[in-house]
Amino acid sequence: MRKQRSMESGLVVNHPLLRLLNYALLLGFVILVIAPILIVFLVSFKSNQEYMYSQVWDLPQSFLNFDNFKVYWKRGKMLLGFQNVGILIVVSLITSIFMGTMVAYVVTRFKFRGRKLILGLYVFAAVLPTTTTAIATFTVIKSLALYNTLYAGLLLYSAAGVLDIYMFMQFMYKIPTELDQSARVEGASYFRVYWSVILPLMRPAIATISILKVVGIYNDFFIPTVYMPSSKLSTITSGLMLFTQDRMSQWNVLSAGIIAVLLPTLIIYLAAQRFIISGVTDGAVKS
Repeated sequence: MRKQRSMESGLVVNHPLLRLLNYALLLGFVILVIAPILIVFLVSFKSNQEYMYSQVWDLPQSFLNFDNFKVYWKRGKMLLGFQNVGILIVVSLITSIFMGTMVAYVVTRFKFRGRKLILGLYVFAAVLPTTTTAIATFTVIKSLALYNTLYAGLLLYSAAGVLDIYMFMQFMYKIPTELDQSARVEGASYFRVYWSVILPLMRPAIATISILKVVGIYNDFFIPTVYMPSSKLSTITSGLMLFTQDRMSQWNVLSAGIIAVLLPTLIIYLAAQRFIISGVTDGAVKS
């Protein structure tokens, strides 16, 4: 009986050697994650000469040297990057949340021919690498005359992601259908049921996916670089390319830019960490 309970509760490591191995693996993983960030942080405070004649682990002469951050703010067009990424986030977030919840509502609440096929296509799209469709997507954007415009990013980001729709569906499965039926008996239309009954109950899911989507758009480097290469359309991350050249890359300024780009997402994640984890786990399993 005790053995069965231990198996149901999960694997418990009691052997000292297994515990030591477990902690060693965790420590190694932490070092692999933290070490590059720490190196970039140290380099961001070094001058050009200091960077050239010091080791990456050497401490900078002063942690109050913000010259690299000033250079990145001006030459990296950081203010323009915040403006462009802000537009992309606001418009895309509203559009994708509305589209994603609508698709999830239709798929989970209506029975129609081809419904299982649609669900299967969603699963297939979820496991399909985005790089395999990059050429086709680029061709479509080019044919629509949206290449090198802000509309290209708006169109690509506004499309609700497969993972977003899947999470919305799992949350929606937990909402009793009796609420829909009661609203329909009182004369509410299907859209009214969606807007007044379903959507308010989806607030935890919407909040979780919104945070993930904001961080995803903010950190994205691929779409701004490939579909919006103009310097007038640079975002926070694509502005880093201005400091990379074949032979004369400014690694200290680039490191300062990486730290400046990293800070907002780090603050958002630390502030909403529990909420994000609980929201993702709640939407991961169908009840």
